Amino acid sequence: MECVNKYVKMSRIPYIQKDMEKNPEKYPKRYGMPWDEDETQQLLIEIARKKSYEEIAETHERTLGGILACLKRIVCQYHDEGKSIEKIMKYTGFSEKRIEKIIKKESNKQTPIVKTLEMVQKESTIENDDICLRLEQIENLLVKILDKLESL
Repeated sequence: MECVNKYVKMSRIPYIQKDMEKNPEKYPKRYGMPWDEDETQQLLIEIARKKSYEEIAETHERTLGGILACLKRIVCQYHDEGKSIEKIMKYTGFSEKRIEKIIKKESNKQTPIVKTLEMVQKESTIENDDICLRLEQIENLLVKILDKLESL
């Protein structure tokens, strides 16, 4: 079972931005901002050094919830990459039970999507060969368009 891939957020959610503009003193500076790779690695280093979540949140200028949400995304990412529960425990500092709970919860969120895809596949009247042929035709058209654009 695969976790829902929520490990990447592109920008601050608009309603968070509005809340921060109304009460800037209430929120940490990086509240709701996406985590880049360097910051995520720093988080894992601090977890390995057994720093408290509160101390990590202060260092990263984030909320405690933000720290835990990032760690949950890491659990899902590592699980999807095939890392063992033991390695995930080592990197995140979470217990085996907590990791299994996160994976189960995130996997359940995916279930309606998977069911929908399965229904569409079963009900589809187009054969795979037809789809491949159509994709090739689209690709050929795109190549022609790119060639024309380059010649301009």
